[in-house]
Amino acid sequence: MPSRMALIERSSLVAISNPESPKLRSSAVLATDIVGTYSGGGERGSEELEKTLDCMWERESSRGANMLGDNGMAYGHYQIWISLHPVSYDCAMDYECSRDYARTMILSGQGWLWTSYKNCI
Repeated sequence: MPSRMALIERSSLVAISNPESPKLRSSAVLATDIVGTYSGGGERGSEELEKTLDCMWERESSRGANMLGDNGMAYGHYQIWISLHPVSYDCAMDYECSRDYARTMILSGQGWLWTSYKNCI
C-alpha cells in the first residue's frame, strides 16, 4: 500500500475558486516567491516552512482544540475541506498526515487555499 504522502503527491487538486480572480493571481505570485524561499533556503527555508505550519495550526484549529470548522465543512488540525481535497477524514484528523498535506500544498504553491496562510508567512 502506498504511503499517505505518495497518495497526496499523485492526487490532483479540485479548484475551489475562480483562478482568474485578481486576488488569487496576486496570492499565487506571492506563494511562488515564498515557495522559493522554503525550497531554496536549505535549513533556513525548512525552518521557515515549519514556523509557517505552526502558525497555520494555531490559527486553523487552535493547535487541535477545534477540529471542526467552516460550518462543518473543514476537519482536523489544518481545517481541510475533505470534500474538495484528496484527503481522508482520518488523515485530516491526524496531526502528522494533515501537516504533511499542508506542507505539500505550500511547497506546490497552493498555501493560499488556507485563509491563515497569508497571515503566517
